[in-house]
Amino acid sequence: MMGEYKKNGETFARKDVKLLVPCEPTKIFCIGANYVAHIKELGMEIPDRPSTFMKPITCAIANGENVVIPEEATRVDYEGELGIVIKNVVKRATPEEAKNSILGVTACNDVTERDLMKWPFQLTYGKSFDTFAPIGPFIDTEIDPDDTIVRTYLNGEKMQEDYTSKTVFKPSVLLSYLSQVITFYPGDIIMTGTPYNVQPMKDGDVVLEVNGQKIDDSSALLRAIATEAPGSKVNMVVWRDGERKNITVQLGERNLKASSGKSGSAVEQDAPSIGLSVRPLTKEEARTANVKPGTGLLIVGVEPGKLAAEAELREGDIILSANLKPIKSVEEFSKIIREDAKKRGVVMLQLQRQGQTFFRSLALSDTPDGAKK
Repeated sequence: MMGEYKKNGETFARKDVKLLVPCEPTKIFCIGANYVAHIKELGMEIPDRPSTFMKPITCAIANGENVVIPEEATRVDYEGELGIVIKNVVKRATPEEAKNSILGVTACNDVTERDLMKWPFQLTYGKSFDTFAPIGPFIDTEIDPDDTIVRTYLNGEKMQEDYTSKTVFKPSVLLSYLSQVITFYPGDIIMTGTPYNVQPMKDGDVVLEVNGQKIDDSSALLRAIATEAPGSKVNMVVWRDGERKNITVQLGERNLKASSGKSGSAVEQDAPSIGLSVRPLTKEEARTANVKPGTGLLIVGVEPGKLAAEAELREGDIILSANLKPIKSVEEFSKIIREDAKKRGVVMLQLQRQGQTFFRSLALSDTPDGAKK
């Protein structure tokens, strides 16, 4: 709740004070997939209403406190967000009433254990560990929450930047929407969604460039390296110990054998064709993508005009399952397409892109090449 305070004119050195969470919320609501660029990055459709979830109050920590990585974590991501702080009791407000009920804005980090969101897909479980909601250090009451900029920095490098004016649902609309069901109290917080380019937070180097090509995510890194021959050297820019460093790395041999154990091409076409070229993930690729070793196929080619292209599948996407069956080999995937999917007339793919899991359904035609009639 919001308490009373008075200014007394005293000042203190930063080192002599401990910053607290700038308000005492009774609840923290969050919004998924709100920035248009982030939605496109995930390959999702623009939603017609907000996707909402909650973080428990035990997540909240002040600016400068440590996020505690749980033992079971395999990938912990930052999600820099604009948080709006509620000024008064809000119930069934119009967007205009909601805007007048916002005290101000504060910086938030919707910290996320990405892999715990996958099976079954849901938002709350992987986002609710203690310390997974840094908030603050202060509330700005002058900024217009519907038209401001959000930036996230990791190890001194700017990772996210976008404008709240480029969201699907503006902060005042979000408060109005949620208030039709939920009563908000002074000090409550709504995190309004994260911009594009969500990445893991982990110890060690952060790869920024490969041979002059900017690396925005693990899929981009895999694609950049896949174009280089085994044994060749690549120039990398990494973030190490708080500064950018240029290093040269020699690539090792790739394991390009299919899971059957027989030698084969790194790229194999599914049959009947839906316009995809795929291959098994290497152990290193599986580790980087946090995929169970021996599972998943990497998309290395998408043929224009075919079903996969029309479903907006991309090079670098990872196929995790087809018609709810986990994929362990190219042969297994081809068999599902050839038999099960053809019988059903549709194949539902579970995919991973930049650490996010999503689904695509492809309606199979009767034509041998998988092109639309």
